[in-house]
Amino acid sequence: GDSQFVLPLCPDTIFSTKPRQTGHIAPARTLLRLGEDTGFDMQLLPDATVPAAEDAKLSLPDGWQFEAAPAASSTGMSGRVTLASDARAGHYRIHATLADEPVYTAQELAYAHIRRQTRFSRAAADIALVDTAGLDGLTIGWIDGGVDEAHHWAGQLGAQIVQLDDSDLQSGSFDGLDVLVAGVFAGGTRPVNQSMRYIRPWIEAGGHFVSQYHRPVDNWDRATSSPLPLQPGTPSIRWRVTDASAPVQMLQPDHPLFAGPNPITDKDFGGWIKERGLYFASEWDQAYVPLLAMSDSGEKPLEGSLLAAEIGAGSHVHCALNLFYQMDHMVVGAFRLFANLLTPFNGK
Repeated sequence: GDSQFVLPLCPDTIFSTKPRQTGHIAPARTLLRLGEDTGFDMQLLPDATVPAAEDAKLSLPDGWQFEAAPAASSTGMSGRVTLASDARAGHYRIHATLADEPVYTAQELAYAHIRRQTRFSRAAADIALVDTAGLDGLTIGWIDGGVDEAHHWAGQLGAQIVQLDDSDLQSGSFDGLDVLVAGVFAGGTRPVNQSMRYIRPWIEAGGHFVSQYHRPVDNWDRATSSPLPLQPGTPSIRWRVTDASAPVQMLQPDHPLFAGPNPITDKDFGGWIKERGLYFASEWDQAYVPLLAMSDSGEKPLEGSLLAAEIGAGSHVHCALNLFYQMDHMVVGAFRLFANLLTPFNGK
């Protein structure tokens, strides 16, 4: 009757502490053009009722100013951030405090294979101030593969984005488009191969087509996934550059794609993260010009990361650089190169 036993139990929710102030800053990411944009709107959105708005503070870069909107209240704070007149291009991060306590953002994790848990990180807003030309005046048809958000950044640069559905692709409904983009892995879920019989004549008539990187398993067909024969290399581990700081050689520094609208230099390949690119092309038609060479340390240089061809009166660029990831993480040079990729360059 005096027997005792211990039964360990795993709680559904891990016991943890919580920061005094939680919330988020919106927008979380902002792209600004140096010399064009002088400021942007911002909100601090606490998760609970907070002290008076005057107790909220933003950690702004030197010379930047925040003017709160009249409607600021205990439910949060909104207003406009004005850049310093001498602000330089770069990646800036803004944090917030409430009642002298740092604000953290909560992230709930709940998956079948782990216990429910909450992670906290400093609430932040990231700003990329980029010395770049815009894409104003361009109408871009986007074949979205559901993987990247490059179309968002193209819109932020001033382009009008038209999301194409499968019926548009299968009927060749490209009227009014200046540029056509196939997003990352788009061929795996979208009828890109079937629409190439329409895309190729559209290019020849003066259209500019940009394809982002694809895996061989994304229904890639050497003859029909691209307007001219092109093949991603296999096995993929041999056709990528994992060192984000690997030296980049510009094979054709005078190519129109590097000349404008932004003059591209080695500086634009600085500060990259995670990797240079992946699923590089291993074979391509002789009409394509390889523009870059790069490699991981001790390996043979690869030239299939960025290819360009003039086809009739139009052009095709195939990009295996991981640009969308760089832009999502506010790498300034990636935006400059991205703007060039989306700008038609055929001088015919």
